[in-house]
Amino acid sequence: MLVNTAAAYDAKAIANGVLKIADAAGSTLSPMKLQKLVYYAHGWNLAINKRPLINERIEAWKFGPVVPSLYHAFKEYGSAPIKTPALEFKYADAGSPWYFEPSIDDPCGLSPEETEFTKRL
Repeated sequence: MLVNTAAAYDAKAIANGVLKIADAAGSTLSPMKLQKLVYYAHGWNLAINKRPLINERIEAWKFGPVVPSLYHAFKEYGSAPIKTPALEFKYADAGSPWYFEPSIDDPCGLSPEETEFTKRL
């Protein structure tokens, strides 16, 4: 089955949205738990809304599904709770030096169904 990924989001943006929801609920997430939640959200979104939530590949690793970009973004935490959102490199403008900038805190542009869906994780 071919799936349109045009409306899919960067996995770090979805992860940061999930972290924000967990923080608002007074919860913490380990990198492994975050991986699983993003994976489940992606799968459920495919099943319910008939479109992907993330636009990245998911790999089968020893302890379960992994989105490589999320692994690299949060591997420094090991099994400890994640304290900061995912960061990514961005250009300010042509000729500017690279700098770190937080990924999207809330996955902007989520449909109302996707927003409600991620809140129910």
